[in-house]
Amino acid sequence: MELVQRAQKGDPDAIANLLNQALAHKQVTTQVNLLEGRLEIQLQGALMPPPNVANTLIDRALGKLHSPCIQQVQVQALDEETGQITWEETFEPGSRLNLPSRSASAPVRSTPRERTQPRDNGLAPRSLDREGWGALIIGLVLALLVFISPLKFLLSGFLILTHEMGHALTHWLFGRPSIPSVDLAFGGGVTLTFDQVGWLVGLIYLAIGGLFFLFRLYPPMLVLLTILTGFYTYCLRTNWNWILSTFMGHGMELIAILLCLYLGISGRFSRLGGDRTIYSLLGWFTLLFDLQFSWKLLQDVDFQEWYEAGKGGVIDNDFVILANDYFNRPLSTLITQFLIACLVMPVLAFLIFRYERRLLHLLGKLVAD
Repeated sequence: MELVQRAQKGDPDAIANLLNQALAHKQVTTQVNLLEGRLEIQLQGALMPPPNVANTLIDRALGKLHSPCIQQVQVQALDEETGQITWEETFEPGSRLNLPSRSASAPVRSTPRERTQPRDNGLAPRSLDREGWGALIIGLVLALLVFISPLKFLLSGFLILTHEMGHALTHWLFGRPSIPSVDLAFGGGVTLTFDQVGWLVGLIYLAIGGLFFLFRLYPPMLVLLTILTGFYTYCLRTNWNWILSTFMGHGMELIAILLCLYLGISGRFSRLGGDRTIYSLLGWFTLLFDLQFSWKLLQDVDFQEWYEAGKGGVIDNDFVILANDYFNRPLSTLITQFLIACLVMPVLAFLIFRYERRLLHLLGKLVAD
């Protein structure tokens, strides 16, 4: 129901999803743009249906929306190999539902320029809509209010869980069973980690082998899997598996900033009206927390001494371990790099949203026949 409501409001992604469902039995996919009441639809498929069939199915699907945003429909069929237009038709919503079928020999309107020049295939950059701006701004305001109020501790639990899950998942990835938990002795969180077990590493390689078998017919995907497997094996056989396991507590916080802000901007996986604002709130709060953490480590001498002393003077903190045991660099260098990474995450989230159609198109090529 939410998908239909988004489509009625003129969301191109929602409209494309509905059209893909209507054309699924024809093995045709769509790319959609909506500009000033003109709905531009580009069809791609190995076996393109005749124009009258495709347009009738499209008009039937659009007729269920009764969207005032759609005043005119332009349909273009693209050759899957060359990206050139094979036929094009323009009509008004509802006009194709009662028309007689066009004969197979009937001419189809097309222009020489469009036949000779490939189009962008509906991969134009996305723009942030009003709901996206609202979610970002309201989420930021709420994050600031929570951050400066006594309610800050409520969302600190989210940060602890995110941080410790980052450690635990990375340890599991390298064959070390781990359990994220709350540190009742010194506060915050702690990840209980056990020795590496060979059978767990074996299962991971077995899963990798399954991926190679699954994508055996797709050479680009096999190349990517080979590179990732080589990187994983290198980390497993060197101390980089410990470096990553130590860093990924804060690394998962960076991922949380990126993912939550992206979900707030894009509306992906949004089921209720306030979901986008909640995602935005979590992303901004995590960013504010990490910025304060980094700035205090760089500027507050007392906080630096407390952090370098570790938990209870027994357990070293993550960046201290990385600086002293692995990189042999000043703590301030790593903290500065982390601070820069925090500032980059909101920009990266917006860029992924803006160019996600191109990114998905590139990912699709990895499994293209």
